Amino acid sequence: MVLAGRLIVLTAGVGTVLLTIALAARLLGGWQGIAAGLLAAVIPALVTRSSFVIVDTPATFFVMGALVAASLMTTSPRAWRWAALAGASSGLAFTSKYPAGAVAVATLAVVVLSPGWSSGRRLGLAATQVTTMAGAAVVSMPVLLTRPGAVRRDIDEQAAIYNAKTSVSYLDQLRRPAEVGTLLLVVAIVGVAVLLARGPTRRFTIAWLGFALVLLAFYLRSSYQPLRNLLPLVPDLCVAAVAAVDGLARLVERRTALDRRRAAAVVMAAVSCWASWIVIDQSWPLQDQRNAKVDHRVKARRWLNGEVGPGDRVLVAEELAFLPSELRRLEGEVVVARFLSTRTSPPTVAALDVDGFDYVVTGRFERGTGPGWEPSTSVPPALDLLGTPVQALTGWSTNREHIRIYEQ
Repeated sequence: MVLAGRLIVLTAGVGTVLLTIALAARLLGGWQGIAAGLLAAVIPALVTRSSFVIVDTPATFFVMGALVAASLMTTSPRAWRWAALAGASSGLAFTSKYPAGAVAVATLAVVVLSPGWSSGRRLGLAATQVTTMAGAAVVSMPVLLTRPGAVRRDIDEQAAIYNAKTSVSYLDQLRRPAEVGTLLLVVAIVGVAVLLARGPTRRFTIAWLGFALVLLAFYLRSSYQPLRNLLPLVPDLCVAAVAAVDGLARLVERRTALDRRRAAAVVMAAVSCWASWIVIDQSWPLQDQRNAKVDHRVKARRWLNGEVGPGDRVLVAEELAFLPSELRRLEGEVVVARFLSTRTSPPTVAALDVDGFDYVVTGRFERGTGPGWEPSTSVPPALDLLGTPVQALTGWSTNREHIRIYEQ
């Protein structure tokens, strides 16, 4: 499951880069599209969230898919197909992470703002989008219809978590080199102004800004502001940053003898150097810091390797989510059992003879209806490990899971 989840997220991350290229090429030109893709491929906010299971990366992919389809809808003779794809992508963005479905604001705004269409055509394209959005949402998440109460409870629980936490602001996080960086953020803001100033890109930019404002208005209500919530906006910041560089190149082009092709080459060269600097100064150091962190489950397994013999028995809490490949490295017999009770069944460990094991791998659990297995207070743990959070993700409590190993 871990491998499958990571492959899905990796595919979505690569797909987001390709869609960023497609959108920028539509708005600015082919070489500028490649330049925007370069930035999206190296910017830490996207890179650090493409290697582990997280819903925000697939949501970003589907948001970009909806935006690209909406841009194609305005010029293609098959506008209905692109409208259907924009709606379906919006629906998948919604079921990936509910607020990301607000991209429908942008895709519908494109229908309203595009010139030359009759009222009937606009209404038909908008209806197509809404229909395919609803259909994609229901197909990808049937519980929206079959268990709406459970969905509502999950939303309420998530809202309670957000209301109970605080964090630094989105702006402070965006300015961090480990996320976007002040330079790219400022250049992107200039790029938005450039896109608004150009007739061919003005309407689409207004539509995207509508989506961005709705998303920000929703998330800014809470004092807890993890940057992953704004991940669907980051690829567009890359497009806007390239638009700013392209705007400067066009200004130089008008004042010199530089032709358009050479101006595009200058944009590509400038952004390539910029992307290289981001890799060297931001992404690589950040990845080195993350790679230096060793998961405390791996530390626990390494400790057990030095202690467990062929005749020993080891009991491991299922809730700690040890990879089976890690546990297969141990000699002796390893038994994985559920330590916490659920709504429908007691813990599996309750039916086992705990005294029959030489080592018990448990932890301090906060979920479930009861505590994990604990020996008498007179028996100290042979190993006590608290997980070290990854520096780029310091707000993630799951990186602090506690592991205790008791030697009996």
